[in-house]
Amino acid sequence: MRYYVAACLMLCIAAASHAGGIDGVIYESGQELEGASVTFVAQTATTDAEGRFVLENVPPGDHVLHITSPDGKRGKQAPVFVLSDGVTPFTFDFSAEILTLGEVVIYGEQVIEVTPGKQTMHVSEILRMTGAANDPLRALQILPGVTAPRGFMAGLNVRGGGPDDNTYYFDRVSLSYPYHFGGMATTINSAAIESVDIHAGGFGAEFGNSQAVIDIHASPPERERVSLTSDINMIMSEVLLESPLGSKGAFYVAGRRSYADLIVPLLVDIPELTQFPRFWDYQVGFDYDLTPEQQLHFGAFSARDSMEINITEDFELDDDEDEIAPEFLGKSHYIGGFDAQSLTLNSSFGQHLALQSTLSHSRDMLDLEIGSGSYYLRVKPSFYILREDAEYDIHSRHKIQAGGSLGTGNFRIVSYFPRMPSEEEMAERQGREAIGEEYNGPFEDDEQVNIESDISKHFTFTELYFQDRIAMADWLHLKLGTRFSYFNVTGDSMVDPRASLSVQISNGARIRAAWGIYHQTPTPTQFLPEWGNPDVHSSKATHYVLELERDVLHNSASIKLAGYYKSLKDLVTEHPTDIYRNQGTGYAQGMEVFIKYNPSERLLGWLSYAYSLSRRKDNPDVPERLYIYDQTHVATASMSYRPTANWELGLRWNYATG
Repeated sequence: MRYYVAACLMLCIAAASHAGGIDGVIYESGQELEGASVTFVAQTATTDAEGRFVLENVPPGDHVLHITSPDGKRGKQAPVFVLSDGVTPFTFDFSAEILTLGEVVIYGEQVIEVTPGKQTMHVSEILRMTGAANDPLRALQILPGVTAPRGFMAGLNVRGGGPDDNTYYFDRVSLSYPYHFGGMATTINSAAIESVDIHAGGFGAEFGNSQAVIDIHASPPERERVSLTSDINMIMSEVLLESPLGSKGAFYVAGRRSYADLIVPLLVDIPELTQFPRFWDYQVGFDYDLTPEQQLHFGAFSARDSMEINITEDFELDDDEDEIAPEFLGKSHYIGGFDAQSLTLNSSFGQHLALQSTLSHSRDMLDLEIGSGSYYLRVKPSFYILREDAEYDIHSRHKIQAGGSLGTGNFRIVSYFPRMPSEEEMAERQGREAIGEEYNGPFEDDEQVNIESDISKHFTFTELYFQDRIAMADWLHLKLGTRFSYFNVTGDSMVDPRASLSVQISNGARIRAAWGIYHQTPTPTQFLPEWGNPDVHSSKATHYVLELERDVLHNSASIKLAGYYKSLKDLVTEHPTDIYRNQGTGYAQGMEVFIKYNPSERLLGWLSYAYSLSRRKDNPDVPERLYIYDQTHVATASMSYRPTANWELGLRWNYATG
């Protein structure tokens, strides 16, 4: 395997690049701008009387130009895509207002992603992904190191982690209910999405309390005309309405509803299924320009799942099945979902400072009842979060980022229900069943314990971060950051330092490296009284990441190689007397290869391979074991081809072990 990796590295580095050029014109208020400076790396051109400039020997690909006014007092950045072996035309209006915030890279340098482990998938790619059913999170499984826990489900396991190790965001708001019925479909309509960023590890200080981050960006509403689109398929119907509101605002409304509950009863009589599983969701967005420097955004999104069955005494069983226990007779139902609202103010102060301020409210709901109340579990968390992110450009090569979150809320759980099986219990069950042994639970001599509780817990948390981005040289970019977190329930005060480095090699290849500490708080059922142990605290992971990326074939394809190692300590695992303790350790390591091929609008292809090893040690007295979500080898290939504007052909192949 190491020889294969070395061969791939040599291929990436040796691939030739073909420089191009830029022939551009700069305008201001409709007039050609003379005397403006246009800089790319160490090359600077000055516009002539017709506003024209020329830059030569520019590598193909995405770049950012730094444009300075003739008096030298104003500067702006402009993205440009340079063609290989040719001259790229370019025009720029210097009078246009530009507000940027997020992954903006140093002025005047080639666009370099400093943070390893990040992949971005745009909605245009999601809609073309074969087998993804237009589902944004299911489409992410084409990426190396991203797998699903079960074949038909869409929950994500990232780089040797489990579904609970991920944090999801939509429109800057925490998304704690990302899937309908645990994985049937994503709760966010792809029609409301612009792109999805997945940070698989080694990410910066702006994110915390997880091992991986899935950041879903809402699509801005249409500002030019009213637009109405709809889609009807075998599972659900969906609709998207977009419209401008005057000259300064616009809105969108997206909604979906499944209709199997309306159709299946007409085709099949299942008397026990009194409500066939159904779901719905909606997303609303409203943008308004307060001033050229300030924009207001309101967002709201919600989802619901529900089903009901009724088991009576005359229910017929197969000959080899035991009699139904009395506590399971009667009606059983499941209702789950969430509601969230947010208000975001985007502000820019001159050319150097930009702020994003978001106030959000989220409310989740779980109502599970079995046998007309024999067992029940009702969970209702609700919280408010104020999130602030700021960026300050000290100069064209140095950027400061800072921000944080303040959150408060309540978590209530009412139950008469068995404790959920832990990961280590499921792993032992699988191991025993594989050799034909029966397994009844973690403490086989004990009877099932039902937890009767009515717990309400108030919680607060504080998160602050500071991050410094600097271009040490044209080819060297550095990011240093620290994140501080406090959680009142566990009393944890956590400090997570992080660092990443990006090096541009002379032939255009990019090497990135990252190191960081990532704390993760225990789940409510691990620290709440009766359900868990109030004395448990956060687990700790240390990430090491190394990547090499190279554009090849005249920039129509890209190759990325990555290796990672994560050490894990203080994991919360089961204990026979304390229920849970911070006694587990483990690690995850792997290697990934990802190739993307997009030579034209007609053809789009992906090829990925990941080798991963994820192991856990539940306590000091037991041997190390494979993590239940470990998948050693995963290979995926997908291709989409459009022979005409109205037809598209797709193929997908997947192989996995573990």
